Amino acid sequence: MPCIRRAELDPWRAEEYSAEQIQWNFMHLKNFNSCLELISSRPQGILHILDEQTCLPQATDHTFLQKCHYHHGNSPHYAKPKSPLPVFTIYHYAGPVTYQVQNFLNKNHDQFKTEVVELFARSQLKVKTKNLHKLSMWAHLLSIA
Repeated sequence: MPCIRRAELDPWRAEEYSAEQIQWNFMHLKNFNSCLELISSRPQGILHILDEQTCLPQATDHTFLQKCHYHHGNSPHYAKPKSPLPVFTIYHYAGPVTYQVQNFLNKNHDQFKTEVVELFARSQLKVKTKNLHKLSMWAHLLSIA
């Protein structure tokens, strides 16, 4: 089976593979930096929009999707659905991947196990902060939900 390498980036590997009689083929890869920026750039990358929307009490999966469409609708790496479905598609290096946004915001919330919160609450260390009380309240609310 041939080993596929991007030889123009690693010319010394081409020599090494030939010396070791390893079969390989040139493979030209596209530059996907703009796709990475679409996903992770600040402040409009998809992951940052998700984090922002997760913090807003009035935000919904629909508002998240609309912000993604607004900021990335013209990107060659992003596609809106042809029909009004709660999805978007990103054209990754491996091809198109369609994401269903139902429950995206709920899945992005940080959730702490009750046992971890209780462990911190019992701790005698001075690392505790006033945010621990908030964390305990959230854990309690999550456990009764």
